[in-house]
Amino acid sequence: MASPGTIPNPGLPMTAGMYYGKTMVLYTAGDKVEAVVDGAPVGPNGRLFIVEPNDPTEVPWEAGRFMLEHLGYTGVVRVDVLETRNARGQLTGTEYDTDKAHTESEAKLESYDRLIWQQFISDMMEDYVARRDGKNKAVPPPPPRIMKIIARRNYKLADYGIKPIGFEDPVDVANKAMADENKTLKAQVADLNSKFEAFMKMQAQGGQNAKEDDASGGKPGGGTGTGTRRSRS
Repeated sequence: MASPGTIPNPGLPMTAGMYYGKTMVLYTAGDKVEAVVDGAPVGPNGRLFIVEPNDPTEVPWEAGRFMLEHLGYTGVVRVDVLETRNARGQLTGTEYDTDKAHTESEAKLESYDRLIWQQFISDMMEDYVARRDGKNKAVPPPPPRIMKIIARRNYKLADYGIKPIGFEDPVDVANKAMADENKTLKAQVADLNSKFEAFMKMQAQGGQNAKEDDASGGKPGGGTGTGTRRSRS
C-alpha cells in the first residue's frame, strides 16, 4: 500500500513534493496531448498543458507524470535529455533524443490502437451484432478515437460484420476522393492535349500558306508581278 503523498507510478516510486518545480520533456508521434493537471505549477495556459505531435515539449514534472499515466493512448513518451560536456567535464549544452522518442511513441501508439480496437470490436459484437437475447439493434457510428484508429491502421468494420448507421469507411472515402481527383486530372490533361494538337495544326497550316505565298510572289492568283506596262496615249 502506498504511503500518504506517494504518487503511484510503476517502477518509479516518488513523492509529489520531491519533484515540485522540476520538469520533463514529452513527445508524441501520434495524437495531440492535452490535459488540465491540478496541483501542477501554473504555466502559460494556466494548468492546461499541451504537447503537439512531433514537437518535444517541456512540462512540469507533475503534468508530465499525469500525461504518461493517463494519456498513454496518444503515444506520449518521455524524451531523454542528453548532456554535452567539454574536456573538463563542464556542461556545455543539452539536446533531445527525439529519434528514440519517435520510435518509442510509434510503438506505444500502435500497441494502444490495437488494444482499443479489440475492445471496441468486442463491445460492438456483444451489444449489437451477436447479442445473447437475439435482438437486432442499430449500430451507432464509431466515436472519434475509433475513427482515428481506423484511418491510421486501415482497419475494416465490415470484416466483423459491423455496419454502423451512416458510416463511411474513411479509407474508402479517401480512395474514392483520390480516384475522382485522378479522373479530373486525366480529363484536364486530355483537354490540354487536344488544345495543343489544334494549335500545332494551325501552326502547320500557317507555315504551308506562307510557302504558297512565297512561291506565287505574294500575289493573289499566282501572278509574278512582272507583266508589261502599257503607256497612256
